[in-house]
Amino acid sequence: MKEYTDEILQSTKYVVDNSAHVHILEENISRFCEENPIRRKETDWLQNNPFPINNLDEKEKIHLMLTFNSLSFSYWGDPSWRVTHDNKAYNRGSWSLIAALMRAREEGIEILSPTIQANMPRKELEHVLRGNIEIPILGERLAILNQVGTVVSRDYNNDFRNMISGADYDATGLLSKIIKSFPLFEDTAIYNGKKICFYKRAQALVQSISSLEEEPLENADRLTALADYKLPVPLRDSKILSYSDELARIIDNKQLISKGSGYEVEIRANTIWAVEGIKDYLCDKGIKLNRKEINDYLWITADKHNAAHHRTRTTAY
Repeated sequence: MKEYTDEILQSTKYVVDNSAHVHILEENISRFCEENPIRRKETDWLQNNPFPINNLDEKEKIHLMLTFNSLSFSYWGDPSWRVTHDNKAYNRGSWSLIAALMRAREEGIEILSPTIQANMPRKELEHVLRGNIEIPILGERLAILNQVGTVVSRDYNNDFRNMISGADYDATGLLSKIIKSFPLFEDTAIYNGKKICFYKRAQALVQSISSLEEEPLENADRLTALADYKLPVPLRDSKILSYSDELARIIDNKQLISKGSGYEVEIRANTIWAVEGIKDYLCDKGIKLNRKEINDYLWITADKHNAAHHRTRTTAY
């Protein structure tokens, strides 16, 4: 079986070794780890979400994670998209999305049903995701949701758990099935003529499923860090990631960076390997945290940093 996690690490390592605008300052990893004691109980993003999703039944929880990860990308903007539910405003895009999905359920919309998703019209998804502004690239989100609903209803008897069991509850096997089954989860780039793989949303979905299971999926620790626009912020603020003056100026001025550009690919690849460096340093100190736990810690704490994030409008993250 093709091992996508190995492909991610190998291809992104090539970028790290050849980066022109982003570099990892390994000498600052130790200081970061000493100043930021990462405790396991603080590292699961699902446990930090503001909604009681554990009150849902098993199928609903799994389909909530499928729907969430199908739609979870590119929330940023001026102003950024946010949702108000039960008189509370959610300013972080991920929480706003979960709020919107939970609100839809309460309104009697079967937003978690693959058969409903397969045929959902734009107007209905626009209603489900209504907020202070229209969520960015709504049309792309609709296309992904339609595709996911079609595949799960047609090939897996309307139950995503059948794909999970078909992968023998193995994280790498499930990742492979997701990448092959949902073409709109594609997340690769070309750098110096070489194919670079990230698969951020596909890995995020597998990680979410693993977190919901009584026992984590087999080989879940093989999944890599998730290359998004949040993680580089604390890594840059901690001086683990160093940007060229040119790239720093673009990001700080909130200028757009093209998807697949050298800038973007280097940021994402070096983010993955910065997490590898943190993991290896902690392991040498006898602290065994996996990539997801470090990833989630960085993601949860990202909003405490004032630094700008890079702006690439994409369905990848």
